[in-house]
Amino acid sequence: MDDPKITSLSQLKRAVKNMRWIAGGTYTGEALDFARRAFGSSQLSSKVAIVLTDGRSDTKDSKPLSSLCNVPNIRVVGIGIGDIFRRAPYATMLQEITCRGMARPGLYLKITDHSQLLEEAFVNNITGYICQDKRCPDYSCPAAFQGRTDIVFMLDGSSSVGRKNFERTRDYVANVAGRLLSSNPEGGLRLSIVQYSDTKQQRVEVPFTSQVRDVQTRLSAISYMDKATDLPAALAFLKSGIQWDGQPNVRRKVVVFTDGRSKPSARAQLLRAAATTLSQKMMLLAFTVGDSFDEMGVCQLVTGQADNFDYSIVDSLVHRVVHYTDLARTVAVQSLIRKLAKA
Repeated sequence: MDDPKITSLSQLKRAVKNMRWIAGGTYTGEALDFARRAFGSSQLSSKVAIVLTDGRSDTKDSKPLSSLCNVPNIRVVGIGIGDIFRRAPYATMLQEITCRGMARPGLYLKITDHSQLLEEAFVNNITGYICQDKRCPDYSCPAAFQGRTDIVFMLDGSSSVGRKNFERTRDYVANVAGRLLSSNPEGGLRLSIVQYSDTKQQRVEVPFTSQVRDVQTRLSAISYMDKATDLPAALAFLKSGIQWDGQPNVRRKVVVFTDGRSKPSARAQLLRAAATTLSQKMMLLAFTVGDSFDEMGVCQLVTGQADNFDYSIVDSLVHRVVHYTDLARTVAVQSLIRKLAKA
């Protein structure tokens, strides 16, 4: 809080991802007292503290576990997680941390493994409690597009993706398309899906349509190309191989599934290809999976610039997930839809 270096959600996420493991003792009471002081004299009508712990604390820690309970207008959520020895979280300390038995008791939940933190039902439980007095973002809400919009999804069919991950991506795009088209019955939104791989390997798998059935039927029949990667050639195909709506008021958005890399003979052409595509009034959004993408290539793709990137703009045009298996999660579908609507 009050960090001048963090002024946006993307900066906050980056700071959290860059946190280093302290690997020290467990002074839970001292940490909670630090949080109490961080809230300071804030007069906000709603405050939330989420405490992830195994419910244990060093016996030398002199600060009380109830440090947050006297902060006005606060909800304390305690998430008890089993430790590396598979021991259950200590419930008595969790109850003290979350102000149980006091005027405004908090919530505590116990889980056995850190992986459960990613489960949608668990996240819904936490957000439901936090937002009981105020409406939180609803990922099931349809996203509103301003005016007529054409969207092209470009699936990376190169060998580096792998057949199983390509199939996961295909199914993910089918889910996104279904949500988009079913929430836009007026027909102001059209989708097309292209698969790309090597220099002369681009194929329109689904021509522009506003019908969910068209997308699902055609996607189920596509075959994986499984060749090298030529991203610049794929961008050139957007002009030569796509039947865009010729009306001047139609917005054009392209989602490119990519790691930002191309085969060696094509790498130098990416910057010019991206700049040319953007000059044709198309908006490029990159979709990356994992941490092994080429950051320079992705930034050049979405900006058409060689360097000196404005990362606030880059963040708005790059959608990331950690693993291909995350594509099956509802939040991954809805978050891309929201980004497309805002772009």
